[in-house]
This record gives sequence, C-alpha cells and structure tokens, in this order.
Amino acid sequence: MSNSGITGTATLQEKGDSTTVVVTLAGGSPSTSYPNHIHQGTCDQSGPVVVSLASVTIGQQGSGSGTTTVATKALQDAKSQAGSILVMAHLPNGTPAACGVI
Repeated sequence: MSNSGITGTATLQEKGDSTTVVVTLAGGSPSTSYPNHIHQGTCDQSGPVVVSLASVTIGQQGSGSGTTTVATKALQDAKSQAGSILVMAHLPNGTPAACGVI
C-alpha cells in the first residue's frame, strides 16, 4: 500500500478465549518501528481500530515481527458487526503500508 515497499504476513492462532497475532514485516527502513492494528472493514475501506497490535521494528536484516495476544471475543464481535476485519501495518506517520483481510 502507498508504494511503501513493505510486505508481510499475519498469523492468528486461537487458543481458548485468546488469539495470538504474529505480524511479520519485510522491507521498509531498518531500525524503523511500524504500528499495527486490527481494523473493521476492508483494505480498500478500513474502518475503526478494533485492537492495537505490537509495533514491528525492521531490523538490519530487513524484517521484523511483533506478537500480541487479544481476546477472541473482541475479534468475533468486530467481524460480526462489520462483516470483515483486517490487519494493517502503518508507516510511522500513520499512512497505511500493508494490509490483509482476516
């Protein structure tokens, strides 16, 4: 997104009442921290933030990851209200950098 050059993956693993979200990003600038969130909506039209996720700092090797544990019910409720939810990485200035629908 936004010609950021950033690519990534988000892995969600549900266990009981919690879901662990691991966001891995590549590209971008080394030593730069990229905020991540789960939003309602789609990548073309994102809605409000449902959950703030751990920021990912790109290392000297060109990638990095962050792990956050969230309440599964919060994700389920947001998806049922909006129809879809997504993981979005942002540039430090808040501009969307990468996105994927869950």
